[in-house]
Amino acid sequence: MLVMKGTLQDHLIEVDTIAQNRVDYLMNEMAKSQNVDENLKAIDQLKWVRNDE
Repeated sequence: MLVMKGTLQDHLIEVDTIAQNRVDYLMNEMAKSQNVDENLKAIDQLKWVRNDE
Protein backbone atom coordinates (compact mmCIF):
# COMPACT_ATOMS: atom_id res chain seq x y z
CA MET A 1 0.00 0.00 0.00
CA LEU A 2 2.80 2.43 0.92
CA VAL A 3 4.57 1.62 -2.34
CA MET A 4 1.47 2.48 -4.32
CA LYS A 5 1.10 5.80 -2.48
CA GLY A 6 4.81 6.57 -2.92
CA THR A 7 5.33 7.01 0.81
CA LEU A 8 7.33 3.87 1.62
CA GLN A 9 10.71 5.64 1.67
CA ASP A 10 9.42 8.39 3.99
CA HIS A 11 7.88 5.79 6.28
CA LEU A 12 11.11 3.78 6.46
CA ILE A 13 13.13 6.91 7.26
CA GLU A 14 10.69 7.79 10.05
CA VAL A 15 10.83 4.27 11.53
CA ASP A 16 14.64 4.29 11.35
CA THR A 17 14.83 7.67 13.09
CA ILE A 18 12.50 6.56 15.87
CA ALA A 19 14.46 3.33 16.36
CA GLN A 20 17.81 5.14 16.48
CA ASN A 21 16.47 7.64 19.02
CA ARG A 22 15.26 4.75 21.17
CA VAL A 23 18.65 3.01 21.00
CA ASP A 24 20.42 6.24 21.97
CA TYR A 25 18.06 6.73 24.91
CA LEU A 26 18.48 3.15 26.13
CA MET A 27 22.27 3.27 25.83
CA ASN A 28 22.38 6.46 27.89
CA GLU A 29 20.10 4.97 30.54
CA MET A 30 22.20 1.80 30.74
CA ALA A 31 25.40 3.83 31.05
CA LYS A 32 23.89 5.90 33.88
CA SER A 33 22.63 2.86 35.75
CA GLN A 34 26.03 1.15 35.53
CA ASN A 35 28.06 4.30 36.29
CA VAL A 36 29.81 4.14 32.94
CA ASP A 37 30.86 7.60 31.83
CA GLU A 38 33.71 9.57 30.31
CA ASN A 39 35.33 9.88 33.76
CA LEU A 40 35.62 6.10 34.01
CA LYS A 41 37.00 6.05 30.47
CA ALA A 42 39.71 8.55 31.45
CA ILE A 43 40.63 6.68 34.64
CA ASP A 44 40.46 3.05 33.52
CA GLN A 45 39.88 2.41 29.82
CA LEU A 46 39.90 -1.37 30.17
CA LYS A 47 37.19 -1.28 32.82
CA TRP A 48 35.24 1.19 30.69
CA VAL A 49 35.36 -1.17 27.70
CA ARG A 50 34.51 -4.27 29.73
CA ASN A 51 32.21 -2.49 32.20
CA ASP A 52 33.68 -4.80 34.81
CA GLU A 53 32.73 -3.08 38.07
